[in-house]
Amino acid sequence: MKTIFLSCLLLMFATVANTKIVFYSKRDGNSEIYTMNDNGSHLRRITNNPAGDYVPLWAPDGQTLTFLRSSMQDRQKISEVILMKADGSDEQVLTNEDEALSFQWLNFFTPDGQELAITTWDFDKRTYRLFFIDIETGVTRPLQGVEKITESDISADGRFIAFEKTPGFEKNIHIVALDGRGEKPIFPPNANPDFLVIRMYPRWAPDSKRLMFVEDRFDIIVNKDGADTDLVIRESNIFIYHLAAKRTERVVLPKGFRPGASCWINNKEILLSADATGLITKERGNYDIYRYNFISSTLTQLTTHPAEDLLPRWIAGTLDASANGKKSTQWSKLKVGEKHSN
Repeated sequence: MKTIFLSCLLLMFATVANTKIVFYSKRDGNSEIYTMNDNGSHLRRITNNPAGDYVPLWAPDGQTLTFLRSSMQDRQKISEVILMKADGSDEQVLTNEDEALSFQWLNFFTPDGQELAITTWDFDKRTYRLFFIDIETGVTRPLQGVEKITESDISADGRFIAFEKTPGFEKNIHIVALDGRGEKPIFPPNANPDFLVIRMYPRWAPDSKRLMFVEDRFDIIVNKDGADTDLVIRESNIFIYHLAAKRTERVVLPKGFRPGASCWINNKEILLSADATGLITKERGNYDIYRYNFISSTLTQLTTHPAEDLLPRWIAGTLDASANGKKSTQWSKLKVGEKHSN
């Protein structure tokens, strides 16, 4: 299989140094990637492609982005992993055509910045799996022993991965060691047949001691003839799980709010997308981006647009890719596109 060699420059323009938030939106008619400052100012669209661009993720250098680009080809959805500068320049494709079909989600970079975790669809086993791509060598490896993973996040200390597990119609949050050992759910499976529980978007706090996630509960409504059922949203909340105390607390949001994906800004603040009337209308509405402070219980709206603004990600300026004294990633030379191997 042909291997692709790419080059990526680390020197960026000063104008992007203050960019903190990246998200994707269809506000210009097509799914594109946008950046803005942490107060909602200096909003910029940084991609412009007829294919759909989504699931943006900051690289550890704080000046580079990865995202998925999706298009329909021969009635099949093709997704490629793209790398580019934070100002939208120098796009590089990190995957080849043979692998493009399987990529579903960009999850996280390991704390040392050397690997990118990507959710893939295993066509042979008919399940979602997590793979790591080594940024320097392009070598890929699976997370052994763990399947049915959709979205996931790694703790800042690099010890644990939290992920959505989808065994059936419901989703639960599981935790596993970085080597794939010791998998366990945070909560037991839902035993109530009258409603459905979806726990999603796990996000580790910077202190690695707390885990944030969204929980939706749906009432199961059986039609009169009993032949079909409908799901109607009952509750939607953000919870913080304290690992040591095994205690869960609910983030108090305005009445009617239906939160979506969120992320930590620091140990005292989070960033989230939310539909302000989702629990009132009982239908999917418009998602905007908000900033929430735990200390003051202040919710600040950062975007206002008829289109949905989704999956916000935060970066605190330029970061050192060599976390905890580990080896720094050589971002100047990338070898990618190796075939996944079991």
